Amino acid sequence: MTYTHFQHQCTANFKIHNYSRANPALKEALKDLPRLAALASHETGWKIEGTVNVRVMTNAQMHAPSRKDSAIFFSKLNTSTQKHENSSKLLNRILYGKPMHIKYGQAISQNEILINSEHTYLRDPEKGLKATLLHEFVHIAQLQNTPIKTKLDEALKSNLTLKAAEGIKSDAYKATSSAVGGIKYAQEGQATYIQNKALEEGKIESSEAFINPYTTSHKHTSLKCKIRSYASYYNSSQYNPYTLGEQEIKKTLEKHSEHPPTEVIKKLFDAYSNDIIRSEINKSKELPDKRNLLIHLSNHITLITSFCKSVHLGRQLIKNQQTKG
Repeated sequence: MTYTHFQHQCTANFKIHNYSRANPALKEALKDLPRLAALASHETGWKIEGTVNVRVMTNAQMHAPSRKDSAIFFSKLNTSTQKHENSSKLLNRILYGKPMHIKYGQAISQNEILINSEHTYLRDPEKGLKATLLHEFVHIAQLQNTPIKTKLDEALKSNLTLKAAEGIKSDAYKATSSAVGGIKYAQEGQATYIQNKALEEGKIESSEAFINPYTTSHKHTSLKCKIRSYASYYNSSQYNPYTLGEQEIKKTLEKHSEHPPTEVIKKLFDAYSNDIIRSEINKSKELPDKRNLLIHLSNHITLITSFCKSVHLGRQLIKNQQTKG
């Protein structure tokens, strides 16, 4: 594989783990690792260095690191917040069911990427896997060059603490929710923007040796599944950090079109990496460890109300799309 004809700051080398698990399309995609990493460096304007470990995982294994990270993060919350989050998770499970999110790939640290060996993309698995690897290399560049992960953890911890202590409707909770959303939009929006830009410009190619002529769609038959699918569809349309984050990145680039794109994105990351969320974070550190049954009850009522609203609006969105189709 030729390296690149474009400028980049990628000096990384790559170590593939569990290669024998890779399906043929993934083995083909993995040959393109050096170029994809260099492309991520070129598009972000950031260095990618050191040894990047790429681990080929089963679908079940993909979720284990996230569960471990969540447990560590959860243990740092105060007792009241932990209890509130446990009850909120239970309520969400009752309302929405077991999460069905499939992880295609994940950058779990500055030098480690997990890639799902079992997921076959609907049409062209080789191209899809290359696009996923590029997306994750953008995250590697973010993690190596910015403190965004630390700031996201700080904002999220403050957000959950304020949720338990002051309630979902409080201004402080809304402020940290906005900060958490903004950071996620910046993170995932940049990676999605670069991924789709590369696809549109033909910088991610396929041998077309693994084209899947058949596509499948999952139909929800039971009333319970339909209701949950309406709510999930609406929430995804309103709060998806990938598609909506990409839109925000595009708007930001258009607004500052006189500046180089890499410079604009760097400034956006710097904004979330400095004092934009400090005031609310500091407030949350000063809150006492208290349990407020009325606040917790109010939060849960709001969750249930929000679910019912999402079901109704999601059903309307799907109907409108079917009518247009």
